[in-house]
Amino acid sequence: MNKKILFRRLLFSLIIVLCAVVMVMGVFEGRDFSFYLKTLLPTAAGILGLASTFYTSLDKQKTDQMKHDFQEAASNHFDGCPKAKKLFYKGYRAWYGDHYDAAYHYLKKAVKAAEAGRAKARVLFLIGRIAVEEKKTGRAIEYLKYALEEAPSYDMAWSNLATIYFDSGQPGEAVKCCENAIFYNPRKRFCLQ
Repeated sequence: MNKKILFRRLLFSLIIVLCAVVMVMGVFEGRDFSFYLKTLLPTAAGILGLASTFYTSLDKQKTDQMKHDFQEAASNHFDGCPKAKKLFYKGYRAWYGDHYDAAYHYLKKAVKAAEAGRAKARVLFLIGRIAVEEKKTGRAIEYLKYALEEAPSYDMAWSNLATIYFDSGQPGEAVKCCENAIFYNPRKRFCLQ
């Protein structure tokens, strides 16, 4: 558990305990009914806040898998671009948690921060992948093509373009993209399945 979540859990637990103490003191002092209504809102906020800390974070197994996948996606492409790598990580993590708006936000910043073509290609590819998941075909094609402008030998971008073209009824374009994917990485079985 990271420090932010631990702090939030302790803070919300403290709010709940303090509200309970105030309520108990109100019982002993014989307070009227409106007094308890005033403590109800902070108590509810504390309970909801505490509950939210259990559902907003990725669980350990998913976090470990995300970090592994990120390392594989970033590998050596961000050497010399620590700011771009950090933004790419934030965008990747948001994408992994299905927070697409936040992912777009960080990834667009990462594109601006990336200096190397390979790093830009990785970021643009992920923006394209997010667009695929959101069924935004036009945006997906646009960003995958941008990724290929930065790194023409990016086989995964070619493969994803092939899938998009095939799904949208353009088999000729799909075949060309498959051929490029296989040409740049003949050991992977992208379009052969």
